Amino acid sequence: MRSYDVLYRRRQAKGPPGADGLERVSAHPRTSDTHRSRSPALSHSHGFSLLELIAVIAVIGVTLAFVLPRFQSLGDRRLESDADRLALLASFIGERAVATRSQYRIHFDLAGAAVRVEASADGREFTRVTEPVARGGKLSPGVEIGEVFSPGLGRVSRGEAFVALTSRGSDPFEVTLLSGGRKAVVSYNPYTGKASLSYPGTGEGQDG
Repeated sequence: MRSYDVLYRRRQAKGPPGADGLERVSAHPRTSDTHRSRSPALSHSHGFSLLELIAVIAVIGVTLAFVLPRFQSLGDRRLESDADRLALLASFIGERAVATRSQYRIHFDLAGAAVRVEASADGREFTRVTEPVARGGKLSPGVEIGEVFSPGLGRVSRGEAFVALTSRGSDPFEVTLLSGGRKAVVSYNPYTGKASLSYPGTGEGQDG
């Protein structure tokens, strides 16, 4: 037998690929199946669950509960501070007018929320007082002059108002300061030369 006949028979005995009964399976379809099974789980990670949203809302609510009272208390402190300074200023100017026999007036700028003190030697021409203790100034942010009242002046709620303080005496007057929903009233009594404070709606009050 020739050698090439033996080689041909061996090849026939082996048979075609896969004739040994073993199945060849590619790994690529399994990879695609794995991607399909993971995709639904990945889609849930793009949004917030109901519990997470409730937790976020609760945190925001707690934060506002702490922050808002602080803003309100800051406005109250500014109102009380400005009212106290105005009461002290009115008392000081009233006493100085009597002691120096000079004529003063307090200038209220309602639009600009400012208080200035002016002095005059003859009662006709007034100049602004520049002494730090008596010059007045602008009110704190958020505090406004709501109204100025005196018997000779009436009620002034806009523009400007002037209240005279002289050595011969002066009219009583009231100044209402506003901050948010709260108000403070500074009342000047010419008979005592003192100003007092009151806070309508709270029952608080004190003498200047």
